[in-house]
Amino acid sequence: MIKFVNISKWYQDNTIKALDNINIEINRGELVFLTGASGSGKTTFLQLIYRGIYPTAGEIYVENQEITELPDRKVPMIRKKIGVVFQDFKLLYKKTVFENVAYIMKIMNEKKSMINLKTENILKEVGLWYKKDYLPHTLSAGEQQRLSIARALVNNPPIILADEPTGNLDFDNALNVMELFKKLHYKAATIIIVTHNLELPKLFNGRHIKLIDGSIVYDSIKDNTNTKQE
Repeated sequence: MIKFVNISKWYQDNTIKALDNINIEINRGELVFLTGASGSGKTTFLQLIYRGIYPTAGEIYVENQEITELPDRKVPMIRKKIGVVFQDFKLLYKKTVFENVAYIMKIMNEKKSMINLKTENILKEVGLWYKKDYLPHTLSAGEQQRLSIARALVNNPPIILADEPTGNLDFDNALNVMELFKKLHYKAATIIIVTHNLELPKLFNGRHIKLIDGSIVYDSIKDNTNTKQE
């Protein structure tokens, strides 16, 4: 589903290293937790998958298609397959809950009848249909995150990327959000979650990949030992 081949990423004229010669494969339907300290390269890892940034060196494959050399006009085709959930929600605060979700499909020229149907279905799935006419600022942090998830998932993407989706939530809301991801995983979605919470891979039985200074230092698929996770 996702493959990095000798991927490196440097910033500021190659003076700041973000990722260093990463080689990894993530298979269809995997639930992956990507951990590491701030500055370890986690967000860069996600941005490379949806072509938000370019690597300095190496190749990236998404569903067997090499994307680093993909013409800009074809990038939207790749992004249709990827739902992205951000820690800071990135909601449209002047639009209602319903409009926030529907907007994604409108810019893709989806038919109005399909927009209404898909929006209703996903809002019911995340438990927000009864607040469809509310503005985002009236929602709790947990509800705003669920709305962010609904917007990312409305087109049923096979790949879901989540950057610290529980970082701004209390424990109960964080568990509720993770239960949503667990449900999606059962539907065979490939999910990569960036998190500082080392308990999540254990609680939700996911693959755990740890980064330090841009390098993979632990991968639970390969390292079946009691490696201490600090």
